[in-house]
Amino acid sequence: MKLLVVLLCCLLSGCAIARDINPDPLPQKDSLNILCLNMKGFDVHSQSARMAPIVDIVNNEGIDVLLLQEGTLGFFGGDSIGVLQKKLNYTFDCYKESSFGIKSIYEYQIGILSRFNLTEKRTVPSVVIGEDQYFIGAKRIVSSRVDIDGIGSVYLVTLHFHSSTIKSVNEDQFKQLVDYLAAFDQSSLTIVAGDFNAPIATVQSYLYPLGFNLIIGNGVDSIWVKNGTGTGKVVFSDHFVSDHSGLVAEIRANTPYN
Repeated sequence: MKLLVVLLCCLLSGCAIARDINPDPLPQKDSLNILCLNMKGFDVHSQSARMAPIVDIVNNEGIDVLLLQEGTLGFFGGDSIGVLQKKLNYTFDCYKESSFGIKSIYEYQIGILSRFNLTEKRTVPSVVIGEDQYFIGAKRIVSSRVDIDGIGSVYLVTLHFHSSTIKSVNEDQFKQLVDYLAAFDQSSLTIVAGDFNAPIATVQSYLYPLGFNLIIGNGVDSIWVKNGTGTGKVVFSDHFVSDHSGLVAEIRANTPYN
């Protein structure tokens, strides 16, 4: 009877009923587990089936941060990043921005899901192509900072660049990224990951001089780290989840914070 009363009170007050999560979900850590994935426009008809393997790998491999591209929002796209957030075993903070598409109808989004509170949220359009009141033509760079006991401050950057046959457009995107990264604390662990729409050698020519090293790459997707080391692997290579494979990395800061 008491349980029924509690449930009724929750429903009447609009409160969400808490999920069964780990009583100590944020222990001190010496490494950070990352999943980077271009979700390739999850529409409402395929969300459940294609999302299940993502949920499984996040829950089973202890993923702390998801760096996502091509989530969807709108009448035909639903809210794929938001839906994924609700399906995970732990509570994840979320920061996402629409990056291109038709407003309110089918918007592609780029975002970060994190078990740690996201601060210093920033976004800039990487390149604007024909943007108007209906069409979003700007793919984006999105970033945030997390502060982790045992690691310290970590800057997280996810991006989705245009694939262009115009050399100056491609160069401008990378030059903008270089300038964007210059604003961060240069001594902090920084992770840059996403769909660069460029060969890894091209990405390396811009990021390596800034002190970034490649952790894992596959095609146009890759994860890069500054002031840290790590190992990585390719997941979802059967392309059922997306036409992109996902990338998983375990990353450690060069100088852990105590």
